[in-house]
Amino acid sequence: LVERLRSLGAQNIGVGVGISTQEHVSEVLDYADAAIVGTALVKSLGQDGIESLGELASLLSQGKENKE
Repeated sequence: LVERLRSLGAQNIGVGVGISTQEHVSEVLDYADAAIVGTALVKSLGQDGIESLGELASLLSQGKENKE
C-alpha cells in the first residue's frame, strides 16, 4: 500500500495499525515516513497512568533512533 501511495504522488506516509513496540516502529520506518501509535499509548495511560505512558513513548521512540 505504501508503494502504491508513493507511486500516486504521496510524499509523507504514516502507518499505524498494531504498532506497540520499538521493533514495530523500526520495522515500519523501513518503508514509511512515520509510525503512528495510538492504542498502545491509550492502554498504557489507562492501565498504569501518566508515568507509564511517558516510559512507553520513550521506549517506542528508540525504534526511530535506531534508524538514524
